[in-house]
Amino acid sequence: MFRSKKLLPGAKKFCFKVTTVTGSQFLIGSSEKPYPVIQNEETFPSAASGRAGVTVTVTLTSPIPMLAILD
Repeated sequence: MFRSKKLLPGAKKFCFKVTTVTGSQFLIGSSEKPYPVIQNEETFPSAASGRAGVTVTVTLTSPIPMLAILD
């Protein structure tokens, strides 16, 4: 995701709702270990017209698969 500020969870444990290009939705993470790993990469473009912000990448390594969200 692209945000204006870094995503810093601190003591909070996040879960994320992910939508694939085909429209399927999944839940990544829970309140128990293993937690998702959050990486922030700041972008400062050289051109004034460029988009500045933070790209947030979330990864999860777990024996439990992502949970499908059913409509």
